[in-house]
Amino acid sequence: MSIIAMLSYPFSRGTSHISTSVAKTPPEINFNYLRHPLDAEILARHVLYISKMLNLPALSSVLKHGGNTLPNGYSRQMAGPEDVKGFLRQFAATNYHPVGTCAMMREDLNGVVDENLRVYGTANVRICDASVIPILPRGNILSTLYTVAEKTADILRKDL
Repeated sequence: MSIIAMLSYPFSRGTSHISTSVAKTPPEINFNYLRHPLDAEILARHVLYISKMLNLPALSSVLKHGGNTLPNGYSRQMAGPEDVKGFLRQFAATNYHPVGTCAMMREDLNGVVDENLRVYGTANVRICDASVIPILPRGNILSTLYTVAEKTADILRKDL
């Protein structure tokens, strides 16, 4: 059995920047995981809650006594959020659903593309991927990406 804590709606924001004029050079990407203090606080409290759950008779009775806790060396007896935050900064991982680096929003709100997926300040550049989704949807992003792709096809068809 695996029990995990995950931030569905992180406050931290990453960046993605072109670093050179050479097209084959990958962009500089900084995810900024747990950069916003609320992210670390919320995730730490989730981990502490899971620790409490593991001690409830209904759950502990089906767990292997002294079973593995990840990361190795993590104690289920952490005193509070500050204790957990040190482990989070070292061991927390992504859920691999980043979105919003090229958000579809008004330009004055730091949006990158308009409602037709055109990049602000360009004549003929559009983006169609998870980066245009401004807010992470609950759960897996795949169905949302299908919708973005279908909408993009409609937009492009109309513009032909």
